[in-house]
Order: sequence, then structure tokens, then C-alpha cells
Amino acid sequence: MHPFLQYYFRSVKRLMPSQAGRTALGIDFSASVCRFVEIALKGDGVELLCAGEILVENGDEKAALVKAVAEANQTKIRSVVASVSGKGTLIRYIELPRMSLRDLKKAFLIEADKYFPFPKETIYTDCHILDERGSEKKMAVLAAGVKKDVVDPRVKLCKDAGIELDGVGLATVGVANVFEAFPPKIFSKEQKDSALKGVAVIDIGEAGTNLMVLARGLPKFSRDIYIGTGEIIKRIANTTGVPYAQARASLFARETKPDAVVRMTDAVLGDLATELALSFDYFVTEKNITIHGIALVGEGAMLKGAESFFAGKFDIPIIMWDPLAEIPLASGVAPLADTGRKYVTALGMALQVYDKD
Repeated sequence: MHPFLQYYFRSVKRLMPSQAGRTALGIDFSASVCRFVEIALKGDGVELLCAGEILVENGDEKAALVKAVAEANQTKIRSVVASVSGKGTLIRYIELPRMSLRDLKKAFLIEADKYFPFPKETIYTDCHILDERGSEKKMAVLAAGVKKDVVDPRVKLCKDAGIELDGVGLATVGVANVFEAFPPKIFSKEQKDSALKGVAVIDIGEAGTNLMVLARGLPKFSRDIYIGTGEIIKRIANTTGVPYAQARASLFARETKPDAVVRMTDAVLGDLATELALSFDYFVTEKNITIHGIALVGEGAMLKGAESFFAGKFDIPIIMWDPLAEIPLASGVAPLADTGRKYVTALGMALQVYDKD
């Protein structure tokens, strides 16, 4: 496996220290913004050291990354994991005869090309047993692949910024890690009581939206939908003639939006809702698992009116999920003031540092 993929595509696992005193910094960045979360072990859980974001100016991702790391908590010993997502990344959910993880990884190296439509030499792959404690003869496996031309530039960018990565993680799996560690309490008990009920986590980012459906805390289905806040921002920029960065700032400003911006936002979210509905119908039919809750996260969940908009589209309970609100703050750390839901991917990357092998 590629040396930078030692935490790559990890699924849900329990926390454990990899080194006493080591903190974990998770980085999630798009073309417009670099977000970071740093955590440390505290007793049986973690505490939040810092979270923040740096806007990418003039396309200079390296400068934004350097600023983000500089603003993060200044610890001498820490591990860093960065996210990848979107086009060129794939997840498959497959059933295989039950075997050990070691045997699975050996077999997967030989058969990985059966699951991904890319030449074997062009991708990095990994796999994980989802039901490790199952007693059935078949086991559920999460198989993931990502094109090298997605991972390698991300690794090089970090290296050029003076950052030695300890891992690269798939954003989708990072969100699943967070869901296991800090599940929305309104859904968790009922979901644990039945394998036939799932929660849809909708992570609305700039370049696109990731949908993941989990049942009993384990991922059962995921889909990348290439509709995100960036589409709204582009429409605002094209209509008003302002630069992309200015249009972005206006979209997320707290002030009341002009009617034209509201209409553009609703149009894009409407297209997204249509795609989500198609995915829900497919999942329920294919898996015979009902979706009894929706958790909205990502920067799109910060849009004013997003909750009520989606509530009007689906007859399913919806919450704005903010797992960072469940994490104790380190001494001197200020609360995030209800902005934690846009840092979920970065938190998922940080949590991977403390995963068991």
C-alpha cells in the first residue's frame, strides 16, 4: 500500500492512542477554502483543540494550507491526515466469504480490478470488513479506490507547504467515523433497535454532495452527487458580474438575501433534492431498509433556510447535525457558535489517527 495511505479508507473503529501526547490534525480543503480540526485524547474520548477555515485567495491553495496549519493548535507532536473526495474516488459495498482482514487484503490485491473501472496501476485501493463480529458465512466489505492523480497532487501540495502527512482519507468514510463516534442522539437509539432503519447523512460541499446511508452505525450505501454550493456561487457570480470569492461571501453572509439569490439557491437545492429522492428510492427498494432520519452537514447546511427547504421536500425528520458540539473543549478554546457542521469532514480525518488497525 502507498505509504501515505496507512489510514486510508478506514471505516468505523474505536479510538485508541497511537502515541502518548500526540494530537491529530484533520484537513479538508476545496478550491475555495481549507478547513482544519485538531483534537487530542482525553480519557476515553477526545477534546477539541481548535477548528477553523482559511479562504483560498487567487487560487493559491498552498498559501491557504500554510495559514491553516499555522493557525491550528501549536503542538510539537501531532499527526496530520488530509481528505480526498469527489471524482476519481469510488466506494463499493460487497459480500464475500468470511475471512480474516489479513486474508481479505491479500485477496483484494489480486481481485481489486473487478470492482473499479480503472486500470489497476492508476489507482490506490483498500478494503475493510464492516461486520467484523458477524457469525454469518458471508461478510459485508467496504472496498474503496481512488485514482492516483487525485491522491498524489494532494500529497505533493502538503509536502510543498511543509506538511508531512500521516495519512490520506476518503471524506465519505471520515463522515462515517464521525457518525459512529458522535451519532445524532435523536436517531441513534431507534436506529440501534432495528437493522431495517437507516439514517441518511447528506454532506453538502462546494464541488458536490455526498450521500451516505447508515444502518446500525455501519455504511450501507453512498453516492456522490455533483451538485453543491459552488453551483449557486457560480450563478450568483454570473448574474451579478462579481468575482467568485465575492459571490461566495455574499451567499454565506448573515444578512437577508436578495430575492434573486434566494431563487438561485432554491433552484440548485431543488435539483439536489431530486437526485437525493432518486437515491432514497433506489436504496429502500434494493436494501429493504427504510430511511427514518436525515442529518444535514457540510457548508451547504450553513445556508439560511436549508433545513426548512429539505423538510418541505422529504417526509422524513431532518436535523442540522453538529457533532463538534458534542466534543469537550480544551482549556481556553472558544465555542464554535453553531458552525461545527461544516467541519465534519476535517473532524473525520482527525479521528482516523486514533483508529485501531
